[in-house]
Amino acid sequence: MLLLALWTACTTPPTPADELGWMVGSWQRVDDEVTTVERWQPAPGGPLLGSGSVRAGRALVFAETMLIQDGPEGRSFTAWPEGQAPVRFDLVLRGAREVGFENRGHDFPQRLIYRAVDGGLAVEATGVDAEGAPREQRWELVAAP
Repeated sequence: MLLLALWTACTTPPTPADELGWMVGSWQRVDDEVTTVERWQPAPGGPLLGSGSVRAGRALVFAETMLIQDGPEGRSFTAWPEGQAPVRFDLVLRGAREVGFENRGHDFPQRLIYRAVDGGLAVEATGVDAEGAPREQRWELVAAP
């Protein structure tokens, strides 16, 4: 019985919560009157559940729910932007302190990369805009109070 338990522990792949624990927490960026917030927490069974928002002053201008999970097709990041259909991005980059997801068929972004940085979380969104011009956005988020 002990050998079976050890074998199972050794063969069970790590969950998103296991590998991406460095993303867990509340992160923010305040730039003039605009506040960007992301929150990540482990969910039952091993996925990571996230929420994101952007406020201009007191007005909410963007909100989304996010999920990083393992499925039959591998690890994925799914975003549910408020008022829009969900969008799935597939894992393309996996490192000790970074993770990246891609969906070449999405309008923008086509690629999302999260990195642990000193005291925070860096987020990079890249791809092309509707006219085909390269576009990128980067945020350096720090631990929220």
